[in-house]
Amino acid sequence: MEFYKKNPKIEGNITVQGEAMDDDRVVCGKDFKMFADPATFPGMLPRLVTVDFDKLTDSQKEQARAFAIAQGEKPPKHLGVIKSDDFLTTDAGEVQVVKKPVPLKRVEPKVPEKSEAKISDPRPQKVKTINDMYSPQAFVELMPGVTDGNVKKVFNQATTLADLSQASNVQLRKMGVSPSFYGRLRDKAAKLAKKEK
Repeated sequence: MEFYKKNPKIEGNITVQGEAMDDDRVVCGKDFKMFADPATFPGMLPRLVTVDFDKLTDSQKEQARAFAIAQGEKPPKHLGVIKSDDFLTTDAGEVQVVKKPVPLKRVEPKVPEKSEAKISDPRPQKVKTINDMYSPQAFVELMPGVTDGNVKKVFNQATTLADLSQASNVQLRKMGVSPSFYGRLRDKAAKLAKKEK
């Protein structure tokens, strides 16, 4: 297992993967590996550095052991809550997922009466683009996961905040956003898109 500390070239305290890091804090696990890799954020200092367990002080070793034990107790992030009604265990010990049939509702289309019909505006509405609303620097400070290195890609590939809030993981990866920021970036873009309406 690899152990990581805050890069001593970075001044002050930082937060990595939700963990507050000071000069003495030691963490471990694969979630932190990319933050110690210089290729993750090209042109920027890695936020963490790898340390040898034998070179840690006694208090840091204890802290690292406690952190490793706590990490081992957490369920993987991709697993949700398993409900007992959703699977069956056979005699051979195999687990079979049970798909419950979803009843279909018949929806009658509503035809608007003449009084309800809206007159559409013949002038096309101008869509506010991300470029129109924010400068690159303001957008970097506002959005989680957007950095100076990937802000141009985000501007080029997501026209509006609504587009950004609905972007798939593959699209976000092409924009240069780190996987740990996908959810927070979509949520922030959705909130801002609602305010713009």
